[in-house]
Amino acid sequence: MSSYLREQLLDQPDYQADAELAGLTDYLISNLDERGYLVAPLGELATELAANPGTHSSLLLNLGLEEKLKTKAKSQPGSSKEKLIASLLEVQLQAALKLIQSLEPAGIGARDLSDCLLLQVRALQDLADKTSTNENIKKNLASKEVTSKELAQVNLLSQLDTASLKSFISDHLDDLAQGHLRQISLELDLTQEEIYDYLDFISSLEAKPLAGLVQPAEETIYIRPDLRLHTLASDYEADSKAKILRDEDQTEQKREGQKFLVSLDDASLFELTINPHYQELLVQREDIFDSAKSAKDKKSKELTAAESFYQKKLKEAQDLVQAVSDRQASLVRIGQYLADYQLDFFHEGIKALKPLSMDQVAQALDLHESTISRAVRDKYLASPWGIYPLRFFFDSGIENSTGQKIARRAIQARLHEIITAEDSNHPYSDQAISQILGQEGIPISRRTVAKYREEIKIPASPARRHKNL
Repeated sequence: MSSYLREQLLDQPDYQADAELAGLTDYLISNLDERGYLVAPLGELATELAANPGTHSSLLLNLGLEEKLKTKAKSQPGSSKEKLIASLLEVQLQAALKLIQSLEPAGIGARDLSDCLLLQVRALQDLADKTSTNENIKKNLASKEVTSKELAQVNLLSQLDTASLKSFISDHLDDLAQGHLRQISLELDLTQEEIYDYLDFISSLEAKPLAGLVQPAEETIYIRPDLRLHTLASDYEADSKAKILRDEDQTEQKREGQKFLVSLDDASLFELTINPHYQELLVQREDIFDSAKSAKDKKSKELTAAESFYQKKLKEAQDLVQAVSDRQASLVRIGQYLADYQLDFFHEGIKALKPLSMDQVAQALDLHESTISRAVRDKYLASPWGIYPLRFFFDSGIENSTGQKIARRAIQARLHEIITAEDSNHPYSDQAISQILGQEGIPISRRTVAKYREEIKIPASPARRHKNL
């Protein structure tokens, strides 16, 4: 999430977090996806925080966990310290999430689409209480606390049965997506006309809350890659980049046995060290500190407190240095796994991209899925063929007729080829493209073809007639 969107969320009158919740709230906001959803389970995030105290030392210091930990240990004897901390953190993360979900735009911090819509319904119910009279409506409109769209939504909501609406959203969105309106009608005891009233209201809600926060235009941002891909084959040097061109429609001959090595980009390499002055200070005054421990005068107590302060800050600095080193090492491991797994893509192009989930990588590298998600966010890999965001290499897909998995982008590339080669006087319908792909062993429905076509910004067949893409 950009710093602008983050500031828009935190700079609200309703945002009032104490010192304990502020850090956790900020942490959860940094984990929101591009829609504004918090997909990662709170238990998983709590475990990740507890397992990496060095990385999150400043956040954890404000939580006052030590006293709570003692109480928790008494109620759960035998549990490890890390597990107890994770249990405490999960409770506090729930409170932080509740605070985020109270912010504007309504729906922020939702766990999924159903949760997002229900949060908006709750917000509109609260708004209905504020605009219960014409006088209140005029005041809120004048102060711009309420928009005309929100008033229209409140009006629509007042005409619906709220309990049935919430049941519709929480239990029947899948039925709605599959067109099972009769089943919804029977289970909720609604007429067809009432169902369409519910649909009108639901369609007025925002499935992607962050879409309501428009980010101002910014200056061009130049991408600096975090990782670099090197070839290990002797007949193929990375400095041949000027002569090697490849895009989604171009492939090149596969070089058998060629492997790639991933490393941190030179511009990303830096050495984080601890100021030697403070390390030497502890060594030089070691005798003074030791003698002060046995004395009981005021000056000796002050010296003992000074040593404790120095030791604490030195430990925090050492943890930070180690955390940065660990994060860089994890990034390289993830990049190397992606390069090995997507080897065929680097040889043959987009049509050879394989489906891959973050969970697969997490299991292979013995890391948390949330760690993978944060590690690849806004990170880029430089290769001889261009710079790619690491998230590019994660893709959904399907199995073809031979059981081989094909990535969504690979299917889209083939779809683009089919449409590019069609007769512009008689363009293929989505159903025809579905049949062509089916004959090639790629079983996808007409609806999926339409979805993929729209994702790559290709219009439907009527709009393509007599036009060259």
